[in-house]
Amino acid sequence: ALATTLSFTSCEDVPTPYNIPTGGGENGLKEIYSENFDNETTAFTFKDVTLTGGLTRVWKVASYNNNGYLNASAFYSDANHASETWAVAPAILLGDSKKATLSFKHAINKLADVSGMKDMMTAWISTDYTGDVRTAKWQQLVIPKYPEGVNWTFVESGYIDLTAYCGKAVYIAFKYTSTDSNSGGWEIDNFT
Repeated sequence: ALATTLSFTSCEDVPTPYNIPTGGGENGLKEIYSENFDNETTAFTFKDVTLTGGLTRVWKVASYNNNGYLNASAFYSDANHASETWAVAPAILLGDSKKATLSFKHAINKLADVSGMKDMMTAWISTDYTGDVRTAKWQQLVIPKYPEGVNWTFVESGYIDLTAYCGKAVYIAFKYTSTDSNSGGWEIDNFT
């Protein structure tokens, strides 16, 4: 299984005239949505596009040493399986903002070939998602930092700029894909 932690930092409010912004949070930003998965439940929805080899699911909320996280793995019954499946956050209203960033922690492990992980484990954003990941228009987000992919050590993703989406409601999704020869684990935590 791969470990990934996701954090989404909120937009910074546009100050009203003569108001001095008070800031707070990372980089002076106000947190507008976060999820740490510690109660082993999530507002994320899991959308399976392709499941093979007897897979009934890829995403779940898991916990280790009292730390909850999203977990994706298509390794089942001692074998790798091809899949495409998404974990979609609930709508996040960026509102009257002038700056927005997303961050999370993640870990990746058990890949037969780590060279493909940045293509297999990706983050996306949509403004028109209505429940079907196949019909929504998605824009891939560049994840600044990936883990090495060879252990369960979480790394910070770095800040992903969402400023272009300020003033809109957005959906952030993690897309996991695998093949019959390569289906590692991805863990995500601290989505902010």
